[in-house]
Amino acid sequence: MGSLVVSGVSGTIGRRLVDALEREGSTESVVGIDRLPPRQRPEWLDARLVDLVEDGVDGLLDDALDGADVLVHLAFEGDARLPVAQLEQANVDGTRRLLDAAHRAAVGHVVFVSSATAYGAWPNNPVPLDETAPLRPNPGYAPAVHKAEAERLLAEWRADHPGVTVAVLRPVFVVGPGAGDALSALVHRGVAPAAGRGLPPRQFLHEDDAASAVLVAVRQRLAGVYNVAPDGWEGPLPASRWSRRRRTRRTGRAVHPAMVPLGREPWVVSNERLRGAGWTPAHSTVDAIAACPPVPAPRAELSALVLGAGVAAGVVLGRRRRRA
Repeated sequence: MGSLVVSGVSGTIGRRLVDALEREGSTESVVGIDRLPPRQRPEWLDARLVDLVEDGVDGLLDDALDGADVLVHLAFEGDARLPVAQLEQANVDGTRRLLDAAHRAAVGHVVFVSSATAYGAWPNNPVPLDETAPLRPNPGYAPAVHKAEAERLLAEWRADHPGVTVAVLRPVFVVGPGAGDALSALVHRGVAPAAGRGLPPRQFLHEDDAASAVLVAVRQRLAGVYNVAPDGWEGPLPASRWSRRRRTRRTGRAVHPAMVPLGREPWVVSNERLRGAGWTPAHSTVDAIAACPPVPAPRAELSALVLGAGVAAGVVLGRRRRRA
């Protein structure tokens, strides 16, 4: 596999990736960078505190990527409550800085974990979406907009580096034991549908399957774009199943406005291309939901959904209010 650098190593997917590397014994040369230290740090992991938005970070990145063969880019700020300019600095400018460092280090293979939210949730989306679908992120949802912009930067960078292979993974919402309160509430209770409508089809990806997809992209040195999702999907579910959430929604307090299209419109994806590359999901959507922590108490749940729905998408991409 060669020497490996992982940005966002302290996030949900990063932690599960470290666990997977330990299980398979691929731990000879792994550098993890993040603005926060990992909760668990095995002796073989060279964990470094690096914030992609800080001045003077280029030297730290050059040191971290020195001799690296593979870069896995997980670092992302997904809290939709933050100012858009702050999110853009972390997600777009941070990606640009990391790619500049990858150029200086002559990295040979890059794996970028994007998001299926970059397709956008729209009434005319096919079910399922495949990798040929255009990226149409919902304009009000900055994390998805920034994922699409980061993909654009990566495509330009790839064109300037013909000898480098680049894989872009687009997972659906990633959940599991590491999900925070906001995401657990969102998953277990559901996002309220529009009046008179049921919930659209749903997909949730178990965090272990997200990590295994990254490993396949690294091992197989995949190139191109790959959706990451469980087999099939759940739904559409009747609106009657969500009567409690509908009553809460009428107060105007249930869901962060940026998340509303993701609860109203379809955006499930096909995993056939990644399956063809040798990846197999071990968990269904139902399995992933069942693995989430219990839903918080009602007051905590409401607070999480009002104030933290944007954080939920950040967990999808490997972090909860964390960025490298």
